[in-house]
Amino acid sequence: MKYTLVTIFFVIICFTTGFASQNVVYEFNSDGNLIHRNVFRIRSVQARAVDTISIVDENQGNKITIYPNPTKGHFHFKVNILDEQVVNTYAIYNSAGMVLKTDRIQNYLTDVDISEYPNGFFLLKICLGDKMSTWKIIKQ
Repeated sequence: MKYTLVTIFFVIICFTTGFASQNVVYEFNSDGNLIHRNVFRIRSVQARAVDTISIVDENQGNKITIYPNPTKGHFHFKVNILDEQVVNTYAIYNSAGMVLKTDRIQNYLTDVDISEYPNGFFLLKICLGDKMSTWKIIKQ
């Protein structure tokens, strides 16, 4: 009986979450107290070509798509909501945390070239007004 209840619980959890990946973002005030928690799911990972995938994230109504990842050096990211009244930027960091490149996001589709840097992983930080998300980019 106990095994059956655990199995039913597991099946219900799997179907309600859809085996989706989740990211949790916490915001703290200057005293270190938790002021906001945001849970969002990566809705889909779609194959674009051989060894090329796209990451799609819907966060608070804005959909961010990054492709291809892994990349050979050139990748794109796309946002579906771009408020031109606020500052929209992106930054690329290497694995040591050094800023390699920063620029403003002026269009819904932004091309980024990291071919001049060695293979490895990089962090892409996207700031759309006061909303920020960070992504791992792999260069092969």
